[in-house]
Amino acid sequence: MANSKSKHNRMKSRRRQQWKARKKRQQAAAKSSKK
Repeated sequence: MANSKSKHNRMKSRRRQQWKARKKRQQAAAKSSKK
């Protein structure tokens, strides 16, 4: 049980990192488009 839980947490954190990176890219794109 503990093993599967840690695996799930790792998957969750990876998804959050991807979402953060995508948001950062969107903000950068919006900044450049404003210029």
